[in-house]
Amino acid sequence: MKMNKTTTKLLQTIPVLILLAVPVVVTNNYVLNVLIMAGIWTLLASSLNIMIGLVGQLSMGHAAFYGIGAYISGLLSVRLGIPIWLGMPAAGLATTFLGYLIGKLTFRVRGSAFVLVTLGLGEVMRLVTNNWMSLTNGPLGLQGISPVKLFGVNFTYKHYYYFILLLVLLVSYIIWRIKNSRFGRAFIAMNENEPLANAVAIHSERFLVLAFMISTCIAGIAGSFYAHYVTFISPDLFLLSNTVTIVVMVIVGGKGTVLGPIVGAIIFTLLPEWLRAIDNYRMLIYGLILMFSILFMKRGIVPSFARIIKKKRGALHEYS
Repeated sequence: MKMNKTTTKLLQTIPVLILLAVPVVVTNNYVLNVLIMAGIWTLLASSLNIMIGLVGQLSMGHAAFYGIGAYISGLLSVRLGIPIWLGMPAAGLATTFLGYLIGKLTFRVRGSAFVLVTLGLGEVMRLVTNNWMSLTNGPLGLQGISPVKLFGVNFTYKHYYYFILLLVLLVSYIIWRIKNSRFGRAFIAMNENEPLANAVAIHSERFLVLAFMISTCIAGIAGSFYAHYVTFISPDLFLLSNTVTIVVMVIVGGKGTVLGPIVGAIIFTLLPEWLRAIDNYRMLIYGLILMFSILFMKRGIVPSFARIIKKKRGALHEYS
């Protein structure tokens, strides 16, 4: 039996209302901090999902754009006293432009060029920020980044929670709109059969560059938020392990879906909190979870559960 529009809208609204009520119910700052970090990882996973899930291109340096966004916003704050309200757009624009340059250079060649360039970018940026002492303070990290302030009021954990929730909802909505637009259909067509997509006048290089620009912009914005939330950043932001974590979030959650990266980000933000006693084995555990997901939930958690629910609905409809 099909649900009417009112019921559907109600079911879509309830999760948002629950998320809005969280800071009212949860007063523990540690829990709010974990949720805020989950929001940051959600932005990163959602941004990478555009590349992996929609256009089928693996970016192995996504943490680089996250780190670049953080350093641009952080340096503007420390050196020039510029707040996040200007630093975040600057970080987003800078990473978008960098995404455009890398996309134009690598998508013409294809093959492994894109993977290698993005992989190398992360290491290059780590070395630059680690050694340019006069600008970035090197391995000691950039300190004194201004916290978020609005109308003279310093943000508390509750304010940061609502800020990151707003960004997550906005980004998720944008990705949903893209996925259901002609651009999204072009992305999916290229992912499934690029020669056929080219044959029907879809300019694959142009669409790939566009997808990468959107992806890197979101990553840069996430980096800016992180910089002003923590008020300290270091070259460790560019580590390959961060990119690997983002990739795992997307694949385990369900690539190509809007909810998949959100679920993956929540799981892999909570896992380190649960596994603090065996933190040295964290990447091994991530690998095992990824293997399990590929073997038993090939399309990820969200698509697998969606398929189960669809089958049950079909069975209920058959016997109703």
